[in-house]
Amino acid sequence: VGDGEAGAEVYCVANDRSQTKRVFEPALAMATKSAALAKRIKAVPSRYRLVKRDDMMSYVQALSCELRIAEGVNAHAVFVDELHSFDERGRKRFYELRFADCARAEPLFVVISTAGDNELGIGYEQYEFSKSVLAGTREDITHFVYIAEPKEGEKPGSVEAIASANPLLNVTVQLDEIQDKFKKSDGRPGERNQYLRYRENRWIKQSADPWLRLKDWDACDGEFEPSPGDTCFGGLDLAAKYDLSAWSMCFPLGDDEYAFTAHFWLPEEHIQEREQNDRLPYRKWVDDGWMTLTPGPTTDYEFIEQRIADDAALYDLIDFGFDPCFARRSAQRLQDEFGLTLFEFAQTPGHYTEPCKLFAECVKARRLRHDGNPLLRVHASQVAVRSDAGGRIMPIKADKNRRWYHIDGIVAVLMAFQRATANEGVTGGMPMAVQL
Repeated sequence: VGDGEAGAEVYCVANDRSQTKRVFEPALAMATKSAALAKRIKAVPSRYRLVKRDDMMSYVQALSCELRIAEGVNAHAVFVDELHSFDERGRKRFYELRFADCARAEPLFVVISTAGDNELGIGYEQYEFSKSVLAGTREDITHFVYIAEPKEGEKPGSVEAIASANPLLNVTVQLDEIQDKFKKSDGRPGERNQYLRYRENRWIKQSADPWLRLKDWDACDGEFEPSPGDTCFGGLDLAAKYDLSAWSMCFPLGDDEYAFTAHFWLPEEHIQEREQNDRLPYRKWVDDGWMTLTPGPTTDYEFIEQRIADDAALYDLIDFGFDPCFARRSAQRLQDEFGLTLFEFAQTPGHYTEPCKLFAECVKARRLRHDGNPLLRVHASQVAVRSDAGGRIMPIKADKNRRWYHIDGIVAVLMAFQRATANEGVTGGMPMAVQL
């Protein structure tokens, strides 16, 4: 309506239908309640569309990332709402529209979002890029950035932090109300995280009290590549049918230092659903060699068993721990057909307490080296430990309410690590303890 662009296609994009409706309704209200706009714009609420009356090819269309975007989109302007909530499906839609304006003379692409809690998503990716433009480390004269967030050193709940994150403080939001919400969130980690996101615009990267800090984890990335014949111990966490399966090998390096690798499997027919639910680029990691897709709708254990047998033939695999809940049959076949030595690793605090404590110490002291598997890094960021009445601990999801949280890789790593530390000094022979 405003700039006279012929056939102007304008898109308002949100992650799901519910948010799309919230985006469209204010525009619909403006178009129908303004007499001047109503003369020029026809509303089609059932299609979430506003059409210019004298140019039916010019319209505003609200889109949900749940729907496929047709080929041939020629966007004049795109407005993206709450990018932090976009999953991997949303990432795809974002880039489809981001590059759908090449035929326009002066296209506009606007992103509006609060802070989120998924540092692997497209929202955090764009946030980091925008920060680099502001800092001057990346040059992009087409990229205008405005971020209202606390400055470095401004403590949560402080007047300075609140003012930095709320440019209309005491106009649309009141200082005393925000301070009251901060006080009420004390001692409630979940509520405190929500306060930090929505009142101070801070990204929440991990649980409030993470077991493994990603800063320490990343410092252990040693690009480790084992040599044939190296002594190692394994850990196997098999999925029931549809979930991730993980296999890890731990290589003792001497002087209380260890290195490990990890590999993952998913059923091929569920890859799209899992990418959307978990908000992770699984197919990219398959292409990069960190994961394998097994054919069909459920996990094909033969693929995993063959990988373990191949690793046992290549390295000096002393034994491996496995969760008997789902892996008993595979473990038995590996023992019967390939002669591998097994350790039945019940998922109880009794088995996990010592390896968990030592593992955390080794990560913090940089005595571990890993191969940089990006999915294992995700699992490291999503794991916490739970203590029982006796002070024993075992790994759990840092937030059980987040369905996209998984710790399968860390579980496999801890089982392999326990076997290595329990059999310290053992090479080429029977382990100290075997349960079948």
